[in-house]
Amino acid sequence: MDLKLSKYIIYSSEFIEQRSSISESYFLLFSTRSNALIKINKELKDDLDNLRFDKIDKKMVIELLLLKILVLKSDNELNEIITENKEEIESNTTLYEVLQPTASCQLGCNYCGQHHFNKKISLNMQKLFIEKIKRKIEESKYEKLEIGWFGAEPLIALDVLKNITESLIKICIKNNIQYESKVVTNGILLTKNIAYELQEKCNVKNVEITLDGTKEFHDVKRMKKNGGTSFDIIFKNLCDICNDERINLDISIRSNVDRYNKENIFQLLKLFKDNKLESKINFYPVSIYSWGNDADKNSLSKVEFASFQISILEYMLKEGFNISLLPKRKKIVCLAVNSNSEVVDANGDTYNCTEIPYVKSYENIGGYKTGNIKNNKREITFFNNFNDLILQNQYECFSCKMLPVCGGSCPKQWQEGNAPCPPSKFNIIDKLNLIYKHGVV
Repeated sequence: MDLKLSKYIIYSSEFIEQRSSISESYFLLFSTRSNALIKINKELKDDLDNLRFDKIDKKMVIELLLLKILVLKSDNELNEIITENKEEIESNTTLYEVLQPTASCQLGCNYCGQHHFNKKISLNMQKLFIEKIKRKIEESKYEKLEIGWFGAEPLIALDVLKNITESLIKICIKNNIQYESKVVTNGILLTKNIAYELQEKCNVKNVEITLDGTKEFHDVKRMKKNGGTSFDIIFKNLCDICNDERINLDISIRSNVDRYNKENIFQLLKLFKDNKLESKINFYPVSIYSWGNDADKNSLSKVEFASFQISILEYMLKEGFNISLLPKRKKIVCLAVNSNSEVVDANGDTYNCTEIPYVKSYENIGGYKTGNIKNNKREITFFNNFNDLILQNQYECFSCKMLPVCGGSCPKQWQEGNAPCPPSKFNIIDKLNLIYKHGVV
């Protein structure tokens, strides 16, 4: 067989292990294409790097082929990855839809690009939304329906959420498919009783809440529109939910990070630890970026944020937080690339991205709006050919080792000329080093 080394492999730094009086060098080798992670010695690494495959034990060669660390010389790996991505989209058996049931929010976060106003989706629009989902389910071979409840603030429209969920669950039961949902919320209205009701009656499995630091920092960045503060309310709700034995939701805490609050994130983690929340939540920081505005003016550079993320991960490892270091293979990057998934706002307008509704700077830009639930006609939009554009070398992803695990990241950011490369592109070696040192994945 004519073989070659896959272009989608990454080595950790070199580690020296002492065995008796002998020192030997080892590396971790990670395949972004197969998600395989193996430990190899320097001799094997040198043979791989210098294409001396004939010197490698035959059983090891077979294993490396199975793990896609070695591939056939004739293989076009990029083409195969894009083909896999497109096939996954076409064969996907989960219908994922996002509903933003209200344009209202209690907060006036200083980086938010949305224009909030007092409106809920009407009863007629709710009926049309339910009918559209029913039609999609009956016309395709879906095995699961998943609804994402996004904002503005979805829990302001809790009555809408409950009403629509009741109808959707009946449709799913009739069609013998699964139903579940997730809620992205500011947490102000998420009391333990509401959380329990969402879990038991609305089949909500995941809840994401934003805290941008401890009270001192969060209340500056995520203040109420009436001038009030929000941290104490949100944090009390979080503690109540995590300490209620009835509730078994997956709770994610997101922190939006810039130059001003990045060091305070460690204090937020300490506060979680002091309240015994470290094993009850999944925490992750993200870098603030433009949301149809100039919110990114105080952002860290990608390299700076990647370094910051490693510091956070090291701290979380030390303190016993839930943690995942290695990115997974991502064949469907987001709903934008799936022509059957849409975002619906309180006006009944439909979009291909969650970041477009209620943002004034996008109102007159075509390519994001897909139509309205009043009609079945879908307008021509961006993103359906995103994978083809990667294959055509339109984006840096064409030659990037991280493509299999990031999927190209954010199509919208690429469309707007902003490279959305994830932190792992800049700190994957550091993550492998952490895995080696701490024995975690």
